[in-house]
Amino acid sequence: MKPEKIEQLLLTAIRWGMTALLFTPLIVGLHSMIFPFIFGKVIFMQIVIEVIIALYALLCLVSPRFRPAKSPVNIAIFIFLAVLVVASFAGVDTSRSFWSNFERMSGVITFIHFGLLALVFEAIMTEAKEIESFWRKALFINLLPLAAGIWQKIDPTFLLFSGGRIYGTFGNPIYLGSYAGFHLFWAAYFFLKTPKPLMKIIYALIAGLDLLVFVWATSRSAMAGLIAGIITIGFLWSLRMYRMRKKAVVAVWIVIAALLIVPFLFRDQSFIKNSPYFSRFTNFSFVTGTGSTRLIAWKVAWTGFKERPLLGWGPENFFYVFNQHYNPVSLEFGTYETWFDHAHNTLLDLLVTTGAIGLLAYLALYIVATLFAWRVGHRAPEQVMLTVFLIGILANHFATNIFVFDHPTSYLLIFFVLGSIAALIRAQKKNSAIAPEAGRALKSWQAILVVLMAVFFIYNINIPALRENLLDLKSENELPTSAGLTIAGFKKALAINGPYTHDVRMNLGRTVQSIQPSPEIIKSPLYRDLWQLAVDNLEKELSQKPRNVLGAIMLGQIYTVGGSWDPANYDHAEKAFARAAKFSPKRQQIYYAWSKLALERGDVAAAEEYIRQTIKDNPNVNQGWWYLFAILMSEQRDREALPAFEEAVKRGYPPSLSEQVMAAGAYNRLGRYEEALGLMLSVADAGGRTKDLYQSIADLYDRLGKKDEALKWRTEANRI
Repeated sequence: MKPEKIEQLLLTAIRWGMTALLFTPLIVGLHSMIFPFIFGKVIFMQIVIEVIIALYALLCLVSPRFRPAKSPVNIAIFIFLAVLVVASFAGVDTSRSFWSNFERMSGVITFIHFGLLALVFEAIMTEAKEIESFWRKALFINLLPLAAGIWQKIDPTFLLFSGGRIYGTFGNPIYLGSYAGFHLFWAAYFFLKTPKPLMKIIYALIAGLDLLVFVWATSRSAMAGLIAGIITIGFLWSLRMYRMRKKAVVAVWIVIAALLIVPFLFRDQSFIKNSPYFSRFTNFSFVTGTGSTRLIAWKVAWTGFKERPLLGWGPENFFYVFNQHYNPVSLEFGTYETWFDHAHNTLLDLLVTTGAIGLLAYLALYIVATLFAWRVGHRAPEQVMLTVFLIGILANHFATNIFVFDHPTSYLLIFFVLGSIAALIRAQKKNSAIAPEAGRALKSWQAILVVLMAVFFIYNINIPALRENLLDLKSENELPTSAGLTIAGFKKALAINGPYTHDVRMNLGRTVQSIQPSPEIIKSPLYRDLWQLAVDNLEKELSQKPRNVLGAIMLGQIYTVGGSWDPANYDHAEKAFARAAKFSPKRQQIYYAWSKLALERGDVAAAEEYIRQTIKDNPNVNQGWWYLFAILMSEQRDREALPAFEEAVKRGYPPSLSEQVMAAGAYNRLGRYEEALGLMLSVADAGGRTKDLYQSIADLYDRLGKKDEALKWRTEANRI
């Protein structure tokens, strides 16, 4: 086959591969994968990108003119990736840096894929019209993820949806909002660019759907990005057009100002306050809710940065920083808010995980891309609008990430944007679409070698990860019906020894923790085998990742259960909790679990000491007061226990009916009959209809001298 024909076939295949990547948001591994909204997307992206790179390697052999250029954007991408690699080796957990985990899938390996993709995009998109064609496809493909989000409004059960803010195929409203906002800019671009009335109507309709989904997703970070993008585009357009169209420029800024300011001026009006969408956009606080927890994470990030200022703790290692400098205030907002693995601010995330060098490399990406895109527009007036929108989209992405950490699909799109800017620079330098150069014949051995390398990378990077994930979930799901199959499945997943063995070990531990260890279950040989498998693998996990605080807590809790048949396990649990406390000295969950271990060993004094330490660290957390109440009640120290009960309730702890009865008993024994009666009546109102309860209420009325009420309740007790 002639080189020209091979060249065209390879170019077509590469472009189809890039189009296929635009369908990534539709990949959802529901009921088959762990973290179905993220894991499958990244595996799909990586495999497609690896195929594209192999095709591109063949293209470079056939047509050297497509080989990478020394573009400033390409150089900035290369430097950023190089810093990520160096920071990974300099960090505390190189494996986590390179591979991340099932939940995030945003390790260095994934970024290398994105960087290489941008390089290929720059090489094959030789004209502005080809870049526009690609983004036009992206805009129309964007309708499919939008449809999934809209359908969730129609069917609240679609894709595990349960009402509220929609998330479509992304699993998180933040990322759906960011995706819709990103494509809003392209809808606006093509609306302004096309001269055809029908196409203007179509682009306006697409923009309307993106805006609708954007509002329903109600992401404040996406809104920040949208505002930044609009202001950037407006500002750059003003610089270009002010001399020629002063009135138009003024009108544009009046509209922009109205869109941004008016909602905030009227945010106290009922039509704003009563809207679940607009009220969220116009009201934000760093003192309450997620705002305060993010502020805590930002302070932790800054503290961690000061400890490792140059190259940081390693990409994806914020998990360790957050544990080391854990703030006990976090638990006031729920357990979920105590396990941050990102700073919820990409700039701070990079600062703490890759140091000042990594942050500068990241900022250089945006600065270089912006400056050279602006220069392209300056030299080629026909490309002004395209370059202005590309810069605006960069601003949109950058501003969004000030309040969240990014999503692989979002990074995919932004690296396409970087590739677009690099392609425009390259095309302008050549002053032609493709420099004329004769093609070369492709040798068989070259093709075979490239194919074998592609197969090697696909098999070794993606297939083990995919197998681990699928087997992990299948093993967990087998537990209710067959513990034997669960054990066999986990052993098979662990034997793969792939990049996510860490996740498999942790999920094995969670699976064992999910079992209620009744006396019958504890005696089961299958339970003991599963228990031992979890213990052995968590020990391996901690030998490789000693800073894994969650793993250490989990191991300690599992060993505590094992103490019921072998007291030596209590000693192992002590060591596990001590290890966890070493790397997260202020984390309450460690001491809650440690106090339970102390009670199992009969050391009530130690249990009390652990709980009092958590109260000292933060007296506003209701769990600590409640645990203290339970411990003091176990020794019948009623007079000390009741203040702890009252503190727990005052701070929002919802005692169960049995717990209220227990507290009522303490009040009764201390002669505080009014308080005891109040709790008993509360239990009765909540449905606690038992003869003993009604009789106790009658007795309390008797003690208070209210004979008629006592008789009424005693009569009711006799009817039960």
